[in-house]
Amino acid sequence: MPSRSLLLAALGLLTLPLLPACSRNEITPESLVPPQPVSSSKPAPVPQPSSPPPLQRADEAPLPAPVLLEVANDEQTSIPIGTKCTAGVHCGTKGRVAVRAFFQGFGPHRPSTPCKLARLSPPGPSQHMEIEEPSACVEGGRLYVENRCVMCRIDRRTSIEAEIAELTPQQLSNLQKVVAYTGEPLRTAAAWQVALADAPKKPRSAPN
Repeated sequence: MPSRSLLLAALGLLTLPLLPACSRNEITPESLVPPQPVSSSKPAPVPQPSSPPPLQRADEAPLPAPVLLEVANDEQTSIPIGTKCTAGVHCGTKGRVAVRAFFQGFGPHRPSTPCKLARLSPPGPSQHMEIEEPSACVEGGRLYVENRCVMCRIDRRTSIEAEIAELTPQQLSNLQKVVAYTGEPLRTAAAWQVALADAPKKPRSAPN
């Protein structure tokens, strides 16, 4: 029977491999420092540079205040649409006459428009502080307007022709005043046709 000393020696040999493993979990001063808490909050967003406001397109800009139209004494003395020009109230955006206005002569009225003039609305104040009754139509991209004075002792009419696509903002503002239209700028022939179709349904306002 093995002696007690031999049993103790055998047990010591069995525990020796365990000692290095225990030394790995040694308590050090660094292990006593508590771990830093992990922040759960998200980092503050970095402010982005503000983008400049979008530029206003030319076809979205408001129209200038209207002014009086220059009216020729008759059709012969007015400058025809399309005549080359460099400046002036009749000169359009393409260096050509875009609008003309002239008084009709006395005697029987003979309309020379290629489209049927439609009455816009009941009579209202005109740019000459009289009562005029406007009618208009659109044909081939061109606007035709006729104002008949209903308070004059003689049958006086004013005819206006305009190339819609070549009108300057000032010219467009002037024409919309003539027909007493106070809505959005009518920059296209289609917009004028819609406005003329709706005009009899709305009361006419006095020009400014």
